[in-house]
Amino acid sequence: MNTARVKPAVIYLLLLFWGSIFLFYWLTLAPSVLWGDNAYFQRAAFTGVLKQDGGGHWLWLQLAQLLVGSNAASAAYRTNLLSAVAAIITLIFLSGAMRTFKLGWTSITMACLSLAVSHTFWMHAVRAEVYTVFTAAIALQLWLWLSWRPGRFWTLHLAGALFGTTLLAHQMAILFLPAALFLLWRQRHWFSRGDWVTFLGVSLLGFLPFFAVISQQIEGANLIHSLRLYFTHVDVDFAPAMFDFSLTQLPLDLATWLGLLGLQFVGVSGLLGIYGLQKTSLKQTAPLTLLFFYMTSVFFAFSYRVNDQFVFYLPSYLAFSFFIAIGWQKIEGLAWPNMRLVTLSAFLLAFIIPITVYYAVPRLLTAAHMNPLNVRTLPGREPNQFFLWPASNGDYGADSFAKEALDITIPDSSIIADHTPFEPLRFVQVIEGLRQDVTLIRIEPGEDLEPIVIQLDPNKAIYLADNNPNYYNLASLAEACLKPVGNIYQLFFICQMP
Repeated sequence: MNTARVKPAVIYLLLLFWGSIFLFYWLTLAPSVLWGDNAYFQRAAFTGVLKQDGGGHWLWLQLAQLLVGSNAASAAYRTNLLSAVAAIITLIFLSGAMRTFKLGWTSITMACLSLAVSHTFWMHAVRAEVYTVFTAAIALQLWLWLSWRPGRFWTLHLAGALFGTTLLAHQMAILFLPAALFLLWRQRHWFSRGDWVTFLGVSLLGFLPFFAVISQQIEGANLIHSLRLYFTHVDVDFAPAMFDFSLTQLPLDLATWLGLLGLQFVGVSGLLGIYGLQKTSLKQTAPLTLLFFYMTSVFFAFSYRVNDQFVFYLPSYLAFSFFIAIGWQKIEGLAWPNMRLVTLSAFLLAFIIPITVYYAVPRLLTAAHMNPLNVRTLPGREPNQFFLWPASNGDYGADSFAKEALDITIPDSSIIADHTPFEPLRFVQVIEGLRQDVTLIRIEPGEDLEPIVIQLDPNKAIYLADNNPNYYNLASLAEACLKPVGNIYQLFFICQMP
């Protein structure tokens, strides 16, 4: 954003807007340790250790360690806070990118507000995750690429120099590459031979830190092997799930895409996006590039069949927000008797409608005893509210579960847990130093428990973190039974309760 061309009053209003959104995230921020991946990242932010494969999000880790420092007492909270800070930076960079479309600040603010309260973006802005650091990096790339003009090659050079670092935020950054190549091809007449040499040279130099980090982080047999692991492995091999496009699944994929898009941009925001897309001239290079990026992101999400598939639509929401801004700009161009009232009403509706929907729907589903997402219940985690209500303020469920579970266990016992409850248990044990005498054993859902159990001392207590048969293969333990002990389950091999 070229602040030299922005009126001081506009700058103050923008700072007020971004500050208000940050306050909104701060008020809805998760206060403590969470479940599963969130708790894993909270622990990694303090220990500085991430998976030695595609899960080692280097850029996120550097920022998390910088924010958390050596303060174990607030490691979980500060890691959550990083997501909020990165979300605000995303909106700032996105504002700069939208300004290249010659959009007014009111239109840009409407688009940023819509994205800020959209379900997936808001949810990841208040929990410990890597995604808002990634969206900040991609928003910066959008700003730099779309700012490129003849005689203004420095933005393109900077984009090329930073692309390797962007890939270190998340592997999904590769989805921006087709749009960038398309833009280069469409604007190839802007280049001289020297311009090409300079751009390619700067881009290659920008990839050197990426190659160095990947080689050190993964330690594959060679660079090619390390790159393959980076893009396909996070603990397990996700290669079979990638590009799993299926024509037979296409109707379901389309319904999922439309349903998730509608969930993100409820009411006014969604209508503005559709209207803006209809009014956008796709003969121009910049909107076409944006649409190319949107379609690439959606197609990948279609074909990447994993449990958290919904989050891989996130890059496309950044692109869609441009069309929201365009839609509002077109609305502003119409003759309205009282434009100020229309603007105020639209902004209020864009803020209130999604929040109301996100608040009401999970509570109605719970009241109706419905669980459409088929998510299991854990102590202090009602499934509908946990996944459909993005706010996490007051969420002490994982913290209470882990501390109570460790508190009630017999000394020198073992707790067998799958990933979701294992991570908060590990966090309070490693970071807070609680009950380090207890052995935590992580299992995969449905894993055969017998080989694990027979290696444990039969004279010491064994517990399971949950009794859900979809995660704990109790059938693999002949004549074994469980007794509830607080919020976990003690394992007995003679089914006569003491």
